[in-house]
Amino acid sequence: MVYHNLSTFVFYIKMKSNFFTFFLLFSCHILFSNDSITMLADEKTALECKLDLMLQAKESLSLSYYAINEDEVGLKYAAAACLKADQDQGLRVKIIIEKSRSKVTQNLIRLFKEYGIDIHYYNSYHTGKVYKNFSWLHDKLLVIDSSYVVLGGRNLNDKYYPSSERRTELVDIETLIKGTPGATAQRYIHHLLNSRFANITAHRKTDSIQYYHLKQIIASNIESFKNSPKRNWDSLLLPVNEAIFVNDNYRKWPKSKRIANTILSTLQQANKSIIAVSPYLIPPIPFMKALKAARKRGVKITLISNSPQVSDAKLIAAAYMNDRRKYLKRGIKVFEYNGEKMLHDKLFLVDDSIAIVGSYNFDNISYRMNSENIAKITDSVFGTSLKAHIHSRIMDCFEVKKVKDKNPYNDADLARNTKWNQILLRIFPFIRRFL
Repeated sequence: MVYHNLSTFVFYIKMKSNFFTFFLLFSCHILFSNDSITMLADEKTALECKLDLMLQAKESLSLSYYAINEDEVGLKYAAAACLKADQDQGLRVKIIIEKSRSKVTQNLIRLFKEYGIDIHYYNSYHTGKVYKNFSWLHDKLLVIDSSYVVLGGRNLNDKYYPSSERRTELVDIETLIKGTPGATAQRYIHHLLNSRFANITAHRKTDSIQYYHLKQIIASNIESFKNSPKRNWDSLLLPVNEAIFVNDNYRKWPKSKRIANTILSTLQQANKSIIAVSPYLIPPIPFMKALKAARKRGVKITLISNSPQVSDAKLIAAAYMNDRRKYLKRGIKVFEYNGEKMLHDKLFLVDDSIAIVGSYNFDNISYRMNSENIAKITDSVFGTSLKAHIHSRIMDCFEVKKVKDKNPYNDADLARNTKWNQILLRIFPFIRRFL
């Protein structure tokens, strides 16, 4: 090769050097990335993965959940926790649950304590401490050995995972992460357990018949776990550039806005596209402003939520219907989910490479009151897989193109009721800030 001048030669050397540097960095990322991740979209796989990882815990096992029920699935998780706590190998098992939503009797609390589990309630109603009545634990978080984290939208009951007792009622997604977010998530649960919202569960008199029946179920599940084969779930994990666990501070009320600010800053930095999926779509004012500003920059925005027919919160569905005009006016694509079950995914995807997953709904309750947690994942490969998952959801959606478009899935009675709720929200607009 002949170089016509010195500058051409230098440019060539730089190009070769930059390519080599990029190749070297990419190779090191694949080989030495600290964080790895996989989606758990299939509910059966998610159940097996979480239980198996719990059974393989060696140092610590921590759960922070909005709803644990004493049904078939809930008691499997309870039995796995009891088995690990009872092995007397120095393994610490800690559980914190939202008292107002978990269907847990004193019989199960008694069993947890007998097995040596540290169990706390969050948000115990207190007449003398009003702040305790205005915050809900909305987490769906499992942390194993400060290394593995499973977070998303699934609670621990039959509505979310397959059982012989009932059909699941929601479609959802969870994310399994291994790496640095594990230690942060473990510190977060420790923070919750020591916050002013947490209460040690008091021991009360229990029903002896129900107690012994529950004890037999737990013992039976424990025996089945002892004989179950263990699986290497690391084989499903793929390295990512960066995964960060984000939580708010709950030492006082109102909570901090660390999660909200993380999501807002991500939306504000979007250059090409924003996709938001939420079962309850009522963006708080700062988020609405961020979406509006993004559209002015030419960012393509897609919003996906439940149709009023599928939603389990009809007033929230009515608030969403009032907002449809604003979205369409700004050129935002809107999809209404019409699947056989309710959509419960909670995620954001920005520029196809920055994903935010966790328990955070795109509404005012998550913004103002709930205890939540998210993971921010920066990686184009994971972004591509998450986008494919989103497209699979869109296949069961109705695209709203005009304000007066009527979703054919919604029946006439529901449409009338939704209309009345829309009028109510227009008369009393302040209600929207509490949805």
